[in-house]
Amino acid sequence: MLYQSTKFQIMLVQRRFQWLLWLLLLAHSSNAQHWVPLGPFSIPELNDVRDRSLLQAYGTGRVGDLKFATRNGVRHFYLCTPYNGYFESSDSGRSWQPGLSSLPPVGVADISFHPTRKEEILVATGDADCILDPNGPGMNSESCQSRGVYFTNDGGNTWVGPYGTWCDAGGKQLENFWKYPTLKVCRRLIRHPSKPNVLLATVTTNSFKTKKSDSYIFRTIDGGKNWKQVLFVPDGALKDLIVSPDGKNQVFAAGRTVYSSCDFGKNWTSLQGKGLPVDSLVNRCELAVTPAEKGKLFVLANLRSGKNNDLYILENRKSSFVKVCSGASSPEWRTALSVDAGNPQLIYFSAGNKVNRFEQVGASWRTVMAGNGLHDDVHELIPDPVGNKMYAATDGGLSVTSDSGRTWQSLNNRLNVAECWGIAVSEIKDTVRLLAGLQDCGTIQLEFPLDNISLHWKIVR
Repeated sequence: MLYQSTKFQIMLVQRRFQWLLWLLLLAHSSNAQHWVPLGPFSIPELNDVRDRSLLQAYGTGRVGDLKFATRNGVRHFYLCTPYNGYFESSDSGRSWQPGLSSLPPVGVADISFHPTRKEEILVATGDADCILDPNGPGMNSESCQSRGVYFTNDGGNTWVGPYGTWCDAGGKQLENFWKYPTLKVCRRLIRHPSKPNVLLATVTTNSFKTKKSDSYIFRTIDGGKNWKQVLFVPDGALKDLIVSPDGKNQVFAAGRTVYSSCDFGKNWTSLQGKGLPVDSLVNRCELAVTPAEKGKLFVLANLRSGKNNDLYILENRKSSFVKVCSGASSPEWRTALSVDAGNPQLIYFSAGNKVNRFEQVGASWRTVMAGNGLHDDVHELIPDPVGNKMYAATDGGLSVTSDSGRTWQSLNNRLNVAECWGIAVSEIKDTVRLLAGLQDCGTIQLEFPLDNISLHWKIVR
């Protein structure tokens, strides 16, 4: 009986696999080797609007960061995703087109554009919030690791990578630095505001043996051809890297504490002891600045105790950090901080799975909820540099607010970013029913007759 049961299960799996292959062939019968995406390309319709629990799964998939660039007089949005490259929009995020036509199927953590040679782009590959832990939520997924920095000089039609020669602090080349699996996360890639061939990159290498996250900052002065280590922090968990808006050479980096450089990364100074919590108590710090008040630095410290996300402000470079408020702790792989581009008294930060707004009202400050209608698990908060909008990159896609977080609008049209944990295909006569379980976006269903493929997805659980 056990043998017969096992045999039946194997036959059932084989039968379902045959149906799946048939579905793919039907989608593009002229070429069996050509894969056609089935979406969802927008937020699936709610199957039962009365089931309020489904609202927590209302989204298309995870996105990581948003960048802005002007090309041929048109402002473009570039959306980084952890497993689907990047997407580009020329209509302020109302619709998207996929990029990275010739890159391997990897995520993009950050993008940097040359200010004058518009076709020249560098990307940091991988998932910016990759969890390299075999016992963690991602179960040490190799697909989330960085494969290095990639380069294009034709706007993304062709790419070279891993790009550049990577050397230690003494100038010795690091052999096989980006050999896959790399166990590395390259989360930030920033360019000097007036010297475009000078860039900095953060790299964290994870060790399963020591359970440490050793971190580095590398610097290039030739556009990425050669990289040299300029900072090493044992178990530093370096996550963030940001340029001061003062137009000078000031940059800040953050891991378990904050570091400062006055020569765009040649030399670094730890700001430990200037009012911040001891680094052994911190999982990670997130940074923010605003052109509205160039002397300030904002820091969100995610504590290892799991109790708090604490917000600190450095008023000027000669003072110490001052703690101004606390919020509920968020997991270290989704901790975000941002300040309104025009109003330094309007600060957004992640608290738990939500977003809080810390604002000044008269002579006093208050913390209010600013994420009603926003998908849980915020990975990045991005201020619009030319307006009063704030964007949120979440596990449900990209959203925007223009009323300080009171309401949020989804910007997921044509985003094919769903992370499918599993699929199942039915055997209903004359009908195809496809079920897919998504990462933090529910279980969705696609049903259509055999002679008419429709891509109308519904959230069913």
